[in-house]
Amino acid sequence: MVIVLVERLRTEGDLVEDPEVQPGVTADPDDDYLVAPARESGADGLVTGDPDILEPNLDDLDVLTPAEFLARLGDA
Repeated sequence: MVIVLVERLRTEGDLVEDPEVQPGVTADPDDDYLVAPARESGADGLVTGDPDILEPNLDDLDVLTPAEFLARLGDA
C-alpha cells in the first residue's frame, strides 16, 4: 500500500514553490505554512494528523487524517 501511495504521489502530485503564508489560518501559527502551498497549488485536500490543522474549517480544502486518506485511496 505504501508503494502505491508513493507512486501515486510521484505521478499525480504537484511540486510547488513556497507561497506567502497567511497568518491565523490554523490554531498554531507554526502550521500555517502547511496550508499555504495546498491553497496556492489548488489542491483538493491536505493530509495531516495535526489537530491544529484538522480543527479549523478550511472551506477550500478537504483536510483528512492519514487513515481517511488511505481509505479514500482504497475506494478509488
